[in-house]
Amino acid sequence: MRQEIKRHWHKLISISKLSEEQLELSYALVLSKLHFINEDIIPLKIWESAENMVSSIDEDDIDFVALTIFINATLWTGNKPLYLHLKKMSFPTLNVSEMLEIRSKHLG
Repeated sequence: MRQEIKRHWHKLISISKLSEEQLELSYALVLSKLHFINEDIIPLKIWESAENMVSSIDEDDIDFVALTIFINATLWTGNKPLYLHLKKMSFPTLNVSEMLEIRSKHLG
């Protein structure tokens, strides 16, 4: 996840409208609240399910989908084709606009 965030760093600055320093602070705060899960504990059956769901869309996101299934969570993605594909499958998925809407309701 850290690598994925850093890979999209400039896009995050643009979308968030935060300065580099503000984003660094936000990133550090988010990381301090996260618990990273070793992918090795995710059962093979879940990996296979995730691969079947998204390999035709974006193989780079199989691990995120597998983890989402494993922890029974909602996936947040900025990948529009993946988002639309998963939504059609009724997979719990949010895009950036939906996350911003949730954020504004909580900060409201």
